[in-house]
Amino acid sequence: KLLEEKAAMLEEYLSIVIRDGALVALPQLIDGYAPPLNALPLFTLRLASHVDWSAEEPCFDSLARLLASFYRLDRVGAVEEAESEAAATPAAGEAARTPAWT
Repeated sequence: KLLEEKAAMLEEYLSIVIRDGALVALPQLIDGYAPPLNALPLFTLRLASHVDWSAEEPCFDSLARLLASFYRLDRVGAVEEAESEAAATPAAGEAARTPAWT
């Protein structure tokens, strides 16, 4: 019910679309990257329970933190690795190139 009441604001400012009580769209924050959808139920729960809806500044601060947590990359180079996996496999004898961060 709370998210339905805040749906217009969420869509206008953050491109989070809620229709008929269901979350139907999320913003595309990082080109070519989709957040881990297994974290979507927790994101939705926190959207309703961890956002400070009492005033504008704390509301946007907590929304920004929640989105940052949901969209975070688990490790450096995750986007590049995902793109390279989607590309054609390297020719024979060509070494696979993945960033190695320690």
